[in-house]
Amino acid sequence: MLRLASTLMVAAGYLSLAAPDRWTATLHSMVQNGPTGTVQVESVGTDSMKVSIAIDNAPSGVLLHWYVSAGGCDGGGNIVGKESGYPALRTVEGGTKAEVSATVRAWPNPTERYAIQVIAPVPAPSLKADPKTAASKTRVIACGDLEPAGVTPSN
Repeated sequence: MLRLASTLMVAAGYLSLAAPDRWTATLHSMVQNGPTGTVQVESVGTDSMKVSIAIDNAPSGVLLHWYVSAGGCDGGGNIVGKESGYPALRTVEGGTKAEVSATVRAWPNPTERYAIQVIAPVPAPSLKADPKTAASKTRVIACGDLEPAGVTPSN
Protein backbone atom coordinates (compact mmCIF):
# COMPACT_ATOMS: atom_id res chain seq x y z
CA MET A 1 0.00 0.00 0.00
CA LEU A 2 2.85 2.39 0.84
CA ARG A 3 4.47 1.65 -2.54
CA LEU A 4 1.20 2.46 -4.36
CA ALA A 5 0.89 5.78 -2.47
CA SER A 6 4.51 6.66 -3.34
CA THR A 7 3.91 5.81 -7.00
CA LEU A 8 0.80 8.00 -7.11
CA MET A 9 2.69 10.92 -5.52
CA VAL A 10 5.50 10.58 -8.06
CA ALA A 11 2.96 10.38 -10.91
CA ALA A 12 1.21 13.50 -9.59
CA GLY A 13 4.59 15.28 -9.58
CA TYR A 14 5.11 14.39 -13.23
CA LEU A 15 1.65 15.66 -14.14
CA SER A 16 2.37 19.01 -12.52
CA LEU A 17 5.41 19.37 -14.81
CA ALA A 18 3.29 18.85 -17.94
CA ALA A 19 3.60 21.46 -20.67
CA PRO A 20 1.19 24.40 -20.35
CA ASP A 21 -1.59 24.44 -22.94
CA ARG A 22 -1.69 28.26 -23.16
CA TRP A 23 1.04 30.89 -23.55
CA THR A 24 0.78 34.68 -23.75
CA ALA A 25 2.99 37.61 -24.71
CA THR A 26 2.79 41.38 -24.60
CA LEU A 27 4.36 42.93 -27.68
CA HIS A 28 6.64 45.89 -27.03
CA SER A 29 7.74 48.34 -29.72
CA MET A 30 11.35 47.97 -30.85
CA VAL A 31 11.23 51.25 -32.82
CA GLN A 32 10.18 54.78 -31.93
CA ASN A 33 6.36 55.07 -31.94
CA GLY A 34 6.09 51.49 -33.21
CA PRO A 35 3.39 48.89 -32.73
CA THR A 36 2.41 47.19 -29.49
CA GLY A 37 0.02 44.33 -28.94
CA THR A 38 -0.87 40.97 -27.46
CA VAL A 39 -0.42 37.35 -28.41
CA GLN A 40 -2.30 34.23 -27.30
CA VAL A 41 -1.01 30.71 -28.02
CA GLU A 42 -3.17 27.63 -27.40
CA SER A 43 -2.49 23.96 -27.97
CA VAL A 44 -4.28 22.25 -30.83
CA GLY A 45 -4.02 18.50 -30.40
CA THR A 46 -0.61 17.22 -29.38
CA ASP A 47 1.60 18.76 -32.07
CA SER A 48 0.17 22.14 -33.12
CA MET A 49 -0.56 25.57 -31.74
CA LYS A 50 -3.06 28.28 -32.60
CA VAL A 51 -1.36 31.66 -32.42
CA SER A 52 -3.51 34.81 -32.32
CA ILE A 53 -1.85 38.20 -32.61
CA ALA A 54 -3.39 41.68 -32.33
CA ILE A 55 -1.38 44.87 -32.81
CA ASP A 56 -2.06 48.57 -32.54
CA ASN A 57 -0.10 51.63 -33.64
CA ALA A 58 1.19 49.79 -36.70
CA PRO A 59 2.11 51.68 -39.88
CA SER A 60 -1.04 52.23 -41.96
CA GLY A 61 -1.39 50.21 -45.14
CA VAL A 62 1.69 48.06 -44.50
CA LEU A 63 2.09 44.29 -44.71
CA LEU A 64 3.85 42.99 -41.57
CA HIS A 65 5.28 39.52 -41.11
CA TRP A 66 5.47 37.78 -37.74
CA TYR A 67 6.38 34.45 -36.21
CA VAL A 68 7.27 32.57 -33.05
CA SER A 69 11.04 32.26 -32.68
CA ALA A 70 13.25 30.23 -30.38
CA GLY A 71 14.99 32.35 -27.76
CA GLY A 72 13.79 35.60 -26.25
CA CYS A 73 13.48 39.10 -27.66
CA ASP A 74 17.06 39.74 -26.56
CA GLY A 75 18.40 37.26 -29.12
CA GLY A 76 15.86 35.62 -31.39
CA GLY A 77 16.62 32.26 -32.93
CA ASN A 78 15.04 30.04 -35.55
CA ILE A 79 11.40 30.28 -36.56
CA VAL A 80 9.18 27.72 -34.81
CA GLY A 81 7.29 25.78 -37.47
CA LYS A 82 7.21 26.83 -41.12
CA GLU A 83 7.46 30.52 -41.92
CA SER A 84 4.74 30.06 -44.53
CA GLY A 85 2.37 29.03 -41.71
CA TYR A 86 2.25 32.60 -40.38
CA PRO A 87 -0.08 34.80 -42.49
CA ALA A 88 0.91 38.46 -42.76
CA LEU A 89 -0.67 41.17 -40.64
CA ARG A 90 -2.24 43.88 -42.75
CA THR A 91 -3.44 47.25 -41.54
CA VAL A 92 -6.10 48.91 -43.61
CA GLU A 93 -5.37 52.24 -45.21
CA GLY A 94 -5.84 54.93 -42.57
CA GLY A 95 -5.90 52.39 -39.73
CA THR A 96 -3.27 51.27 -37.25
CA LYS A 97 -4.75 47.98 -35.98
CA ALA A 98 -4.35 44.49 -37.35
CA GLU A 99 -5.02 40.98 -36.11
CA VAL A 100 -4.73 37.47 -37.44
CA SER A 101 -4.63 33.88 -36.20
CA ALA A 102 -2.76 30.87 -37.53
CA THR A 103 -2.48 27.20 -36.65
CA VAL A 104 1.17 26.16 -36.81
CA ARG A 105 2.39 22.59 -36.63
CA ALA A 106 4.76 22.99 -33.69
CA TRP A 107 4.51 23.28 -29.93
CA PRO A 108 6.77 25.22 -27.54
CA ASN A 109 9.00 23.13 -25.28
CA PRO A 110 8.25 24.35 -21.73
CA THR A 111 11.97 24.29 -20.84
CA GLU A 112 12.93 26.67 -23.68
CA ARG A 113 12.39 30.42 -24.25
CA TYR A 114 10.31 31.75 -27.14
CA ALA A 115 9.34 35.15 -28.50
CA ILE A 116 6.92 36.62 -31.00
CA GLN A 117 8.61 38.91 -33.51
CA VAL A 118 6.84 41.35 -35.84
CA ILE A 119 8.90 42.16 -38.92
CA ALA A 120 8.62 45.10 -41.34
CA PRO A 121 10.44 45.91 -44.56
CA VAL A 122 12.98 48.74 -44.37
CA PRO A 123 11.78 51.24 -45.31
CA ALA A 124 8.17 50.09 -44.81
CA PRO A 125 6.49 50.62 -48.21
CA SER A 126 2.75 51.11 -48.47
CA LEU A 127 0.67 48.28 -49.89
CA LYS A 128 0.37 50.28 -53.10
CA ALA A 129 4.11 50.27 -53.68
CA ASP A 130 5.54 48.26 -56.55
CA PRO A 131 6.85 45.01 -54.95
CA LYS A 132 9.75 44.96 -57.45
CA THR A 133 11.15 48.15 -55.93
CA ALA A 134 10.47 47.30 -52.28
CA ALA A 135 13.54 46.96 -50.09
CA SER A 136 14.66 43.40 -49.35
CA LYS A 137 15.92 44.27 -45.85
CA THR A 138 13.70 43.76 -42.81
CA ARG A 139 13.85 44.57 -39.12
CA VAL A 140 12.01 43.59 -35.97
CA ILE A 141 9.61 46.39 -35.05
CA ALA A 142 7.85 44.67 -32.12
CA CYS A 143 8.66 41.71 -29.91
CA GLY A 144 7.25 39.91 -26.89
CA ASP A 145 8.58 37.01 -24.82
CA LEU A 146 6.12 34.12 -24.55
CA GLU A 147 5.26 33.00 -21.03
CA PRO A 148 2.96 30.19 -19.90
CA ALA A 149 -0.47 31.74 -19.21
CA GLY A 150 -0.79 32.89 -15.61
CA VAL A 151 2.96 33.46 -15.17
CA THR A 152 4.24 36.98 -14.51
CA PRO A 153 6.63 38.04 -17.33
CA SER A 154 10.30 38.05 -16.35
CA ASN A 155 11.24 41.24 -18.24
